[in-house]
Amino acid sequence: TTAGPVELFARIGYAHTRIRSTVAAAGVTRSTPDSAGDLAYGFGLGYPVARNAYIGVDLMRYHHRNGSKVEGASVGIGAHW
Repeated sequence: TTAGPVELFARIGYAHTRIRSTVAAAGVTRSTPDSAGDLAYGFGLGYPVARNAYIGVDLMRYHHRNGSKVEGASVGIGAHW
């Protein structure tokens, strides 16, 4: 068969993140850049739709430090070879 069971996977690694926050009040604008590296981790599901192709979804946390966090979700189509 070309389709198969749903696969659960986990990811772990390192991510370097650059963030710029801007605040505007009373006609004054202040921009603050920040850059940091942190442990990145997440999990997802993949569903094979053909012998070498799958559709996947995942949730990742790329940065979580000093009260700020960067997270993301994605949906994609991938290939195995």
